[in-house]
Amino acid sequence: MQRSAQPRAAEESGRCDSGEAVEALESALERDPQLVDVRAELGKLYTRQGRHADAISMLAPVARQMPSDAGVLVHLATSQRALGLLREAVASVQQAIEADPRRRKAKRLLADLYADLGDHETAAKIYEDIV
Repeated sequence: MQRSAQPRAAEESGRCDSGEAVEALESALERDPQLVDVRAELGKLYTRQGRHADAISMLAPVARQMPSDAGVLVHLATSQRALGLLREAVASVQQAIEADPRRRKAKRLLADLYADLGDHETAAKIYEDIV
């Protein structure tokens, strides 16, 4: 698993918009497809852009390599939910909560997913725990 400083630097510098960041990250992956953190950042950007199938194809392998990266897992779950893969999204977000139990966004997403699945009792319990 190789890591690179490029993704965060590109995003945090403020020098580029998300389209330019995507191009830079895609270019970096063309040069070295093994850069896991580049895949993670690109997948997160795809999620933010609504490119959910692309996000899943980037993030699912990253989640297997970095199973304790709650940010990757929440973005993966968000894209899975957007494509109607609700059970897969529940599994991803539960893994995110295991990795980082304080992550409120993950808990809220889990509650929303249970509501989507029609399990309003479980959703309500999770919402109560959040507040």
